[in-house]
Amino acid sequence: LHWLKRGAAACVRMPYEPEYLVEVCERARPERALLRTQDLLEARTRELRDSEANLRESQELASLSRWEFDLTAGRLTWSDGIFDLFELDPASFEPNYEAFLNFVHPDDRTRVDDAYRRSLVTKEPYDIEHRLAMPDGRTKWVREICRTEYDAAHRPLRSVGVDHPVLSPLMAA
Repeated sequence: LHWLKRGAAACVRMPYEPEYLVEVCERARPERALLRTQDLLEARTRELRDSEANLRESQELASLSRWEFDLTAGRLTWSDGIFDLFELDPASFEPNYEAFLNFVHPDDRTRVDDAYRRSLVTKEPYDIEHRLAMPDGRTKWVREICRTEYDAAHRPLRSVGVDHPVLSPLMAA
């Protein structure tokens, strides 16, 4: 927020959309301008919450689960859908790359790890189907799509991906 003084007017200038600025002015009544700005912020916050709820609902309906790997902090974050896919409790499991690889079927593990590492070098997204080895012996097939963002020096910063269950190739045939 930026306060501007124009004659007897007190103005609040607030970024509202990337394309333009909303300017709220009230002559000699800066508190009214502040209240109007609060109303705008609350409306945008409600819109953002609604948008996030719609995104979660869409991901659930499409069976898409999102993950994010902050490479600078070494922190992997999973959506609730990923925890559901892996049948894990978010309160008792801290995701990390090694733990993820341990869930990948042993016959697919090297291929999945190579695809991710190659994508970091080539700076190309990857799209791969692989199996998950569940603790009770079941196998799940998933499709994983990932892209990575880089800084100006071409160092990887963050990988973002989605997983979604698929029929096994034998079931699909």
